[in-house]
Amino acid sequence: MCGPKPARASSPREWLIVDAEVAEWRLRALPDPDCIRRLIEFRSLVDPPAAALASTRANRHQRIAINAAHQRLVHASPSEALQSAAEDALRAAIVDASGDELLRQMGSVVHVGIKTDEGFAAQAAACAATRSRFAAG
Repeated sequence: MCGPKPARASSPREWLIVDAEVAEWRLRALPDPDCIRRLIEFRSLVDPPAAALASTRANRHQRIAINAAHQRLVHASPSEALQSAAEDALRAAIVDASGDELLRQMGSVVHVGIKTDEGFAAQAAACAATRSRFAAG
């Protein structure tokens, strides 16, 4: 179903400055490897400040969530999908504990870029495998 989202009252604090849905829509409509690369590079501007803020702002429950996510990452199977999910959970726990809404929004946009890049990599691998089967057959 396409169309606008139902209207609802919101405060300016709820307004998005950086919108992950818009970034995802844009990358799906017009895949751009340079844009994805820039989003992944942008991650270096999001993750370190989020971690610094989380180190001073996180409450007990957030620290437990960060530690649990870290343990899941350390003990994740070598499967790329499981490693990626564990990294996502750790990054999300840290950004959440930062308490910074703008970093949270930027982190969501970076996440879209990483997921899109993983999708491109999977498609490229599938194409390469198909080409090699045809070349061998």
